[in-house]
Parts: sequence; structure tokens; C-alpha cells
Amino acid sequence: DSEPDFIITKARTTISPAISEAWPAFHSSLTNNNIAYLDKTYAAGSGNKTSVYSDPTTTSTTFGIGNWRGINQSGTVYMAYCFHSVDGKQKVGSYVGTGSDQSITGLGFQPNVLIIKCTTLSGSWSITDSVRGNTKRLRPNSDAAEDTPSSVRVLSFDSDGFTLKGTTSTDGPGNKSGETFIYVAFKIT
Repeated sequence: DSEPDFIITKARTTISPAISEAWPAFHSSLTNNNIAYLDKTYAAGSGNKTSVYSDPTTTSTTFGIGNWRGINQSGTVYMAYCFHSVDGKQKVGSYVGTGSDQSITGLGFQPNVLIIKCTTLSGSWSITDSVRGNTKRLRPNSDAAEDTPSSVRVLSFDSDGFTLKGTTSTDGPGNKSGETFIYVAFKIT
């Protein structure tokens, strides 16, 4: 059993008054209790929500939450998706973009699904998989159908990771030089 490295939460009943950040997400690579939002392109930040996920009370069976209504309003029902790295199956990590072709290695498996988000600048989330091919992506922060970025960004799903194309984009899967990106890689069989 392990503590979650990536948590996505969503209210299943009405939050009153309504909030615009409906899908807060914790990622273990984010510092200072910062969060991202699966439904937004925002850079990761805490803003006024510094206690959304309270790390000190997180264990392999529970995770701590703060008092922000987007994750903890009396009478509201929430769901949570919790992930942690599992040898040979899934890896939660981060990388710093290089602007040139870059291999992310050390996953211990060949992924076939990637979720990527720039955390230091605004940019879309991206879900890319090997079944639909490395030219297509879904963007959970958009209600648009799958799209094909103007250039292929995931060059390959490799035996121990994945290779990204050099790009100046922060839209996932991006690789803009000097910017930090979080990812979750899965091997789904």
C-alpha cells in the first residue's frame, strides 16, 4: 500500500454558490501544497486554496482535505480518483521541458496512455494513447472532440518511457524549455 501520488476530486452534487474550478487535482511533484485543475488550463498554484489537500494526514488508505468548498462543503457528495506509482503498471512523475526532442525514461514499462500538464504556465491537459496513435489527444479541460495538434508531440511510446518532440508549446503534451510538466503514465493491458 502506498500514499496517492495523484488525486482528482469532483463534486457529485451541487456546490453552492457554484465554483468554476470543478476538478481540483493533487500531484506529488507539485510543491507548497499547489494544485492543478483537470477542467482548467491554469498553471498550478495554490491561490487562496492552500489547504485543498492536506499532505500530513494522507496515508495509503485516506487523504487529507482542507475546508475549501470545492472539496469539502457540508452536504455535498464528492468522488475521488487516487493513483500511485505501481511497478510495471503506472508511473506518476514530472519533467522539465528542453525545447528539443526528449526521452522520459525510468518508468520500468512501455506506457500506452499518458496524461500530461504544464504546471508552471497555462496550457491544456493532454491524454494521448498508443491505440489511437501518437498524433491524437484528448483534452479534459475542453469539451472538444479529440484533436490532432499542429505537430506530433509524443514521438514514441518506448520500452522504458516515452519520447517527446521538441516544441515551444505548454499545451500538453508539451516540452517548452525550462517549464515543468507533470505526467501520469499507464500500461493498460
